[in-house]
Amino acid sequence: MSAGVPVKTSMIKSKIPALSLYLKFKYLMMKVLYRHPLLFNEIRFRFWITTLKTGVRNEKELKVLPRLVTPGMTVIDIGAHCGRYTIPLSYLVGQRGRVLSFEQVTTNYRILERLKRKYGLTNVVLFKEALVEHSGKGIIAMPITSNGIYSYSCSSILQDDSIDRSICKLHQCVEIDTLDNIALTDSIDRCGYMKIDVEGYELFVLRGGVELLDRFRPVVQCEIIESHTLEFEYRPDDLVSFMNDMGYEMYIYSNGLEHLHEVTPDTLITSLFRSI
Repeated sequence: MSAGVPVKTSMIKSKIPALSLYLKFKYLMMKVLYRHPLLFNEIRFRFWITTLKTGVRNEKELKVLPRLVTPGMTVIDIGAHCGRYTIPLSYLVGQRGRVLSFEQVTTNYRILERLKRKYGLTNVVLFKEALVEHSGKGIIAMPITSNGIYSYSCSSILQDDSIDRSICKLHQCVEIDTLDNIALTDSIDRCGYMKIDVEGYELFVLRGGVELLDRFRPVVQCEIIESHTLEFEYRPDDLVSFMNDMGYEMYIYSNGLEHLHEVTPDTLITSLFRSI
């Protein structure tokens, strides 16, 4: 506290019960909504419409998209969540372009489907597969926050080729595939930009897309958070080294694109990789 600014301790204490009451109310409301999935999904859908219209919670990297994405381009959004990147990408590439949007969490995927219909995004193709470095089956696990609420934006994948279907009562079973297989199956003949945000699984997505990276040399926007990568037993340096070996240089967006020569904790949030 700065000197000369008196603060009544009674005011601080009076706010604590109110905050505690608010959190309890929020927790109870979420428990009720989880028991009524249709109502829960409707509320989330309306929330994301408002979020996308107002730009609240937008990531700063969205500002650089017009410099990276041009009309007619094919782009890929991996870990699309509820469309924060998919929708602006759709407008940027235009009708001659295409947006391939991957989201494996069912509740998020359904919101994407509704947003696609609402805004008439005919150039968006939705995929429900989770992208890794091999094909098979996997389990998506939604973490629970300290308030007891599931976090649909922080889901992570558990790979297993012999999934016990009974586990699906607690987690969501998904099909997993590689980006290269998808590119072959869906006849992807170009790609200029790719965004990856999959809560620590970014390196495995890239390993499954070596042929696509080598053939099209897209700009790659990739979230790199050390606490996430360590959960999957690799370090951010491993991802950067992989991209360097593929012939890419790393940049970060500040006021503009800044070329990075080394990895530091301050830069490990969202990085851009451009072909040398």
